[in-house]
Amino acid sequence: MTGCMEQVLSISLLLLLLSLCSAEPVKKPEKPKFLVPTSLIDIPREQVDGYVFGSTDAVADGEDIEDNTVRRGQRDQVCESQANRGCQERCVGYEEYCFCATNRKTFRNQCEMACMRKVEMTVINWLHFGKCEQGPLVTEAPTVDSIETTCPRERLDSYTAMTRELLVVEYLKRNRNNRRCSKLVSCDQLNRVLKHTEGSQSINECLNALPGFFLFAGLDCTKSSEIRELMADPSPLDYVLQILKSLSASEVNDKLNAVFNSEPVIRCKQAETVNRKLFNTKNCARDQNEPDLQTLVRWTFDHFDNDHNLKLDTDELSVLTKIPYQDCGEAFFRSCDKDFNGILREDEWAECLGCAGCHRPCQVFRSERKDKDRNTRFVQSIVQCEDDGTCAKKQCERQFGRHKLCWCVDESCRKIEGTSSYAAIEC
Repeated sequence: MTGCMEQVLSISLLLLLLSLCSAEPVKKPEKPKFLVPTSLIDIPREQVDGYVFGSTDAVADGEDIEDNTVRRGQRDQVCESQANRGCQERCVGYEEYCFCATNRKTFRNQCEMACMRKVEMTVINWLHFGKCEQGPLVTEAPTVDSIETTCPRERLDSYTAMTRELLVVEYLKRNRNNRRCSKLVSCDQLNRVLKHTEGSQSINECLNALPGFFLFAGLDCTKSSEIRELMADPSPLDYVLQILKSLSASEVNDKLNAVFNSEPVIRCKQAETVNRKLFNTKNCARDQNEPDLQTLVRWTFDHFDNDHNLKLDTDELSVLTKIPYQDCGEAFFRSCDKDFNGILREDEWAECLGCAGCHRPCQVFRSERKDKDRNTRFVQSIVQCEDDGTCAKKQCERQFGRHKLCWCVDESCRKIEGTSSYAAIEC
């Protein structure tokens, strides 16, 4: 019996081996082909704009690419970078897409543009998607005429005037010598103002009443101390009161935002009356405490510069979103930003508010030197300012941590030629 079982097992193994030998070999899955266009003309425009370099998807008929050299050559047909070789090699791992910069050079990514800023020691910013066409360098800020398609000149002028009004109100309610004005800024006072001015007109019909609402800009009644205190030792009744007050506070916030959004929620005659009362002698006393334009420029610049980097960006100027005509907000910022770097120096801020020359020259000089220090190795500026905002007569920088180079400047911080020296100098 045992012999029969062994014969059966032997025959089974033999049959299994025969079946394996006669089976067809399993094919390996084909490697995805990287196809590139043989000619840029063959690619539709929408495919060029959305082309992702390094993709394994076929975008047109072409050849298989096996080595990086050929792949790089074909890639350059779509977008040939004009950054130097060092910047291209440094940024080879970043996502690639074509865009033109303000120096009229084409780059493949933000990394290349940032690298070329340090190489050329100049301001370079994004201009538009796609390759650069032949044309003049963009060296001047856009004029009002160039942005009238999004914001007509009259509306931009009105937006600038409302910006000054908002800044004056910010100054009044934060002035330490004017505490009566700061005490007015409360949710209860805002609620009374909104109820008294309720109607079916928009703030655009009576812009002279806008400062009265600017007084409460930035106030969030849902976070007021009156509401939080109810939760210290809650009871069922406290919870009910909490919910009611929360709903009421949210409604107050929504009504104030509706005013700033030019919705028909106010009555102009009443709003103008309230505005006069809020800023009369007994309250904010605007006539006695309103700053001159130079003081306003300098105070607001310091007040909004939260990170103390001597520049203002759009996040720091978020309070300006409370101004009606928000379609002109971007146009306003662009008209102020003279060098296209997305931030405002104090001289740009002053000129934008209609007070060219009201800035502190030394603040601007310090900001420029900080930018230069970031782009220059082994150089540390030593900026000295006077109390009135002008530059000290002698300015210096330390090189390689050892050598000190000094030169003379005028009050506007302009260097006087022929005065640079590593030795001690008197200016």
